[in-house]
Amino acid sequence: MEEIIKKLVAQISDYVSRDGGFVEFIKYEDNIVYVNMGGACSTCHSLQDTFNVVVKGVLMDQVEEVKDVVQVDDIDTWMFMEE
Repeated sequence: MEEIIKKLVAQISDYVSRDGGFVEFIKYEDNIVYVNMGGACSTCHSLQDTFNVVVKGVLMDQVEEVKDVVQVDDIDTWMFMEE
């Protein structure tokens, strides 16, 4: 399951890289996908739309087991989540 999600995130990242952004897979746990959006995404006024429609929409549509997608926008936050 995680490999499928990683491949989808990589495809999404390729898509947003056209505008200078990227999407990074952080982890998949308890049917929740955690991602970080960076590059141009971090300052883009369309960040939430891109996250909700493209990232969350694609992952939840393509992988039935995914119940939510969470955007982790601070590296310290996701490192804390690992503890």
